[in-house]
Amino acid sequence: MNADIDRFTTQAWRHTAPERPSRNRTTIAYLIALVLFCGGCPAAAQQAHSVVHFPSLDDNDGQPAAVLAGHIFRPLDDGRHSALVFLHGCGGLIHDGDLDERETSWAGELNRLGYAVLMVDSHWPRGIGSTCSLRVSNPDQWMKLMQKRERDAYGALQFLVAQPFVESNRIGVIGWSLGGGVVLLSTRSGERARLNGSGSASFRAAAAFYPALCDDDEQAPGWSNETPLLLLQGGSDTWTRAAPCQRFVENAVARGARIDMQVYPGAYHAFDLPNTPLQLLPVQTRPGTWSYIGSDPAARRDALERVPTFLARYLGD
Repeated sequence: MNADIDRFTTQAWRHTAPERPSRNRTTIAYLIALVLFCGGCPAAAQQAHSVVHFPSLDDNDGQPAAVLAGHIFRPLDDGRHSALVFLHGCGGLIHDGDLDERETSWAGELNRLGYAVLMVDSHWPRGIGSTCSLRVSNPDQWMKLMQKRERDAYGALQFLVAQPFVESNRIGVIGWSLGGGVVLLSTRSGERARLNGSGSASFRAAAAFYPALCDDDEQAPGWSNETPLLLLQGGSDTWTRAAPCQRFVENAVARGARIDMQVYPGAYHAFDLPNTPLQLLPVQTRPGTWSYIGSDPAARRDALERVPTFLARYLGD
């Protein structure tokens, strides 16, 4: 197993991700996640948990494709299920040896409703820690990683299509913050054909929480989509701001895009985190933005109802 962990560590990021943890810490943290049934996982009584590996569709700058790690949570019965790909934010999927509480909380809720979940880890397998400051410190490298993560999403889609417990024509994708930005990139018109090659699989529904790149100035002109998208945004978000995102959505819908947007007045970034007081993260942000995050119980309750209702419309029987 040590050899597998070493194989996932790439030297290229040593000097481009200033918040990257040491190699030893990377190895130890992922060993904890692989070997132990992580402390941050949903209750074992309701879900089966497994760690899987699959290739990204990234060309990896001419090198062999990156081998990603994923965490699958699925209902314990033997049936076939609609499935969801989860795309994490800039902090990564694993924190101090545990899976992110936001993602595990959502996995538990969606497993209870009969969905299988594949959480994609785009950071640790590449030897990357947090990328929350990378957009400021190295914007070109940041965008390059976002493009890699698009291909990670389609690698996860292809992996799920081949699983016997998945209804292959009922797969969706959910992303948070930077992961939400990846959702916007990967579900825009033409991306499936460009990135998925000859594969016929597609995401049938998508949800993006307070996404990055939700701005006309940061997307290709004329952005549109065919995949139904639910976009959830905090009205008081100081990190990925609501106003430019609303303008982006209004303009895209006028062009025929399929987007339902819900703005929660007074809610900050990461409003769906469980039990997290409002706090300022110590990361670099672009001028005019601040990295405040915190729970909003009312917004979280609404999202826990709104997201399943939306998914049932497109991924249900």
